[in-house]
Amino acid sequence: MTTALDVAWFFVLKGQKDPSVTQLKIQKLVYYAQAWSVVFRGQPLFDEAVEAWSNGPAVRSVWKEFNCYGKESVPLPQGSSLSVLPPDQIQLLEMVWEKYGSFSATELWALSHSEAPWIEARGDIPVHEKSQSEITADSMKSYYSNFASLIQGMPEINQSALLIEKGDTTFNLCMTNGKVKSVELRNLGEFIEEHAHELELIPGDVPKLRRVR
Repeated sequence: MTTALDVAWFFVLKGQKDPSVTQLKIQKLVYYAQAWSVVFRGQPLFDEAVEAWSNGPAVRSVWKEFNCYGKESVPLPQGSSLSVLPPDQIQLLEMVWEKYGSFSATELWALSHSEAPWIEARGDIPVHEKSQSEITADSMKSYYSNFASLIQGMPEINQSALLIEKGDTTFNLCMTNGKVKSVELRNLGEFIEEHAHELELIPGDVPKLRRVR
């Protein structure tokens, strides 16, 4: 059966010349592949749990494999072959790459933080604290089915699925100068990109922040 690492290596291969394909970005692509498989194929791609970590949806085996690269792009392994995936899975992964592959790791981080499956799995846990709560296949299907369509019998992810939810959620971000900045979720990704050198980080190069509402 296909594993989460099989899916992860597919995206490493797709982005082998793209320096933005870091371990954080791979985690998010693996998550979206799992979510859209549940929607369009009616079943998960892999059996491993997707957990609601502080830096967004994550699969533990993928973290163990790629965490050593930090913020660097993940290279292809030397002298080894990648798993051959079934055609229907390749079609799905190609669609996920087409839709999400151009996003930076930070943009995918912000997008996944804005969506119901991660938010509901976290519950009342502060954003910067650890959690092993599972993002269930049912929650993925319930949420992402709202953005699915079929065009001439082919699965299609609607553009609205790629937009940050424009709700009233606000985050307080801790800055290295001791100040706290309040940023609306819709602006979170852009703010992090612009002020990356000023942000206080927790292990994993993730901004230290707390949801306000």
